Amino acid sequence: MAGPQINDFLQAFSGEAKYCLSIPVLWTVSIDGVMESSINSVLSDAGQKWKANISPNAMTKSGTILPAQAVVIPQESANFTPMGAGDSYGGFLPGYAMTSRADFLSRQFSINFLETRQDLEHEFFRPWQIAIGIKGLIERGVNLKSTITVKQYTNDGQLRKGYRFKKTFPVAVEGYTMDYENTDFPIKSVTFVCEDYEQLLTTPGVSSSNEQPSNRLQNTQENFDFNVNMGIPTDKNGNPLKGNDLAKAQAIQQKIKDRKARNRDFFRPR
Repeated sequence: MAGPQINDFLQAFSGEAKYCLSIPVLWTVSIDGVMESSINSVLSDAGQKWKANISPNAMTKSGTILPAQAVVIPQESANFTPMGAGDSYGGFLPGYAMTSRADFLSRQFSINFLETRQDLEHEFFRPWQIAIGIKGLIERGVNLKSTITVKQYTNDGQLRKGYRFKKTFPVAVEGYTMDYENTDFPIKSVTFVCEDYEQLLTTPGVSSSNEQPSNRLQNTQENFDFNVNMGIPTDKNGNPLKGNDLAKAQAIQQKIKDRKARNRDFFRPR
């Protein structure tokens, strides 16, 4: 990058909220909708000895399932095919067309759970998977589908983005090995599919309709016709600000300083 581009890069990443690098581990996952009683009803009617003894909600605190260790978000893709007359195109490249959007069975996602004393895989997800295998996906009677919500947060704890997977159900509960040599704590993977999903998104300065109002940085450079990230606030022509514009810019500068101070406190060794 040339000099001006480097300056723009450093200025943007040091002062503008939209370029802030969030810590990757700031995420939560929750599962709602399917009940132990629904799972047990299907298992009991089929004469199965399996039983769901606990739900993810019972092991959820601060909006996340505590044993959850990783979430693999599904890809979004479409299928394409070459189009043309016959099998020979000579020296011409064939056209192409989209045949279909990838179906939801192809867009599986998984959640890895740490095995704790009360094991969610053994006491909830495996019975749920067996109940799905017995009843299928008939939407009549008991409900065996859930809503899974994954959220990612900014360094100061505000919602940054997320996904809501609707009418979700498990399609595979991964097996595992027990031996006398493994010193790692067991982590078990459950694979899900859904019938639809949507984005959770917040814009700087605007709270999500599903979130509590936040202290997110507002009124950044994009909202006004002046630059607040360099020493003395100026307009875009480099002229010093005056009056109400100056007061607004100084207030924004203070918010930026406060945010940087919070980030320094977050990373400070304890």
